[in-house]
Amino acid sequence: MDDLLAPLHGLTLRALTADDVDDVVALANTCEMHDVGYPMWEREDLTSDFRLPDVDVSLDLRTYRPGDDEEALGMLEDAFAEVPGRPPSTLATWRAMTIERDGFVPDDLLLAEHEGEIVGGAFLIDSDQIWVDKFAVRRDHRDRGIARALLQVTLQRGFDRGYTQTSLSTDSDRSAITFYEKIGMYVRESYTHRAIDL
Repeated sequence: MDDLLAPLHGLTLRALTADDVDDVVALANTCEMHDVGYPMWEREDLTSDFRLPDVDVSLDLRTYRPGDDEEALGMLEDAFAEVPGRPPSTLATWRAMTIERDGFVPDDLLLAEHEGEIVGGAFLIDSDQIWVDKFAVRRDHRDRGIARALLQVTLQRGFDRGYTQTSLSTDSDRSAITFYEKIGMYVRESYTHRAIDL
């Protein structure tokens, strides 16, 4: 994780503690006032997200390594199994869309490990911005700050490359949208999908 956050010169990285909560909320709301004109965070938003004081600190963020394929796909399949009507992906399809994609480099696939198991990940596409194409945390490891840690590295990567935007897409699950809004993202486009059984 230190290598991924190396551009943050002069700063130290440590786990959030209960003593930090008020300062972090104040900082976030200062940014919100500047960006959107009103504060969006309350103390409970942060404490519930991280389940203080039991913040999971034994997390390793790293990039893709050969041999991660099956475990990374298993994590994604677990995360998206709750989506109604979604067919499971095959290893060949996953590889074609990620590690075999033209121009792929290991830095494009961020993985979160907990006690040696891949529990989260984000596949990034560099295209005049950072596009988060696949982003998930295994269901039994949610609400531990893993998603936020992955997005922190993702946003930093976009900033380091001089981009003004980092984007992703999600369905209309309100909890997901609320999470993204809390870290400063906003809805830029919205689509309605309609279908009929024939």
